[in-house]
Amino acid sequence: MAELGIIRYAETVASELGRTYARAPFDELRAWLRIAHLREAMVTELYDRSQLDARLARLDRRGAAPVVRTAVSSIWAHEESHTRFLGALRSLSDSLAGVSALQGRLEGLVTRGAVSGGLLARALIAVGVSLDRVPEFASELQHLNLRDLLQFYGELEATACMGYQRILDLTRQLEAAADDRVEGALGLTFDLDVAKIRCEENFHRDAFGEIGRWVADDGVSFLSLAHSECAHRLHDLCERNLSIEAVRRTVMPSGAIPKGADPSEGWASDGGLGALFAQYDLPVPVLARDTVVSRLKP
Repeated sequence: MAELGIIRYAETVASELGRTYARAPFDELRAWLRIAHLREAMVTELYDRSQLDARLARLDRRGAAPVVRTAVSSIWAHEESHTRFLGALRSLSDSLAGVSALQGRLEGLVTRGAVSGGLLARALIAVGVSLDRVPEFASELQHLNLRDLLQFYGELEATACMGYQRILDLTRQLEAAADDRVEGALGLTFDLDVAKIRCEENFHRDAFGEIGRWVADDGVSFLSLAHSECAHRLHDLCERNLSIEAVRRTVMPSGAIPKGADPSEGWASDGGLGALFAQYDLPVPVLARDTVVSRLKP
């Protein structure tokens, strides 16, 4: 399935949420938090059931496979941290009136537009509205070739980026309207935490895209690449997406960057790949959370 397929369905869901809560941005924010939590939970389960680790273990260890195996396993583990973060906010979205009916309506929108079982399942998982379809669809993942599976993972990360961006946009809208419910219900650093997660999802999306380019024409094996070259390419993507500067621009896309801002000032996160980078003596300048907050708060 082309990437635009899943993204189109995600945009359909976003439009429906916008119409439903046109006069209630805080409730739309709550709905997005619920969808994001369900999506993260489903992605974690899909990663676990795809058997990608076993596939990679069978490939030639002289190529990219060992680096990819470590990188993907680390990304899976990192996605679980997003699930925990959103799970801590679950009570806020659970109290939203009519949320179950809303999810049923969203599922109906996607179902009417999908043309096949596989496409339907992928789209529903990407927009986080059908947890009960995961076990059934997981068996299909085992039959995708390596390239298609990596592409699917990249699609999931792309839709996650869209969802977290909408959460950030709504947060800014509420703050501009002097609505203190975000700060009161979600805390002083909510926008920074979401911005960091969005940047992590950006990195995961780019990492799957990069890894997909290492797959040979047969769709099931890797090109002959040195381990260190693979690690360096992923390290570069991490630095681009997760430096303090990158997260700062996500928090304040149209704001002035403070004088003296420097891409070398450190990272807000390693995207889950810190241990992999350390194996190849690559720097991992991740800062403590308090330091990140102090540097990002205007």
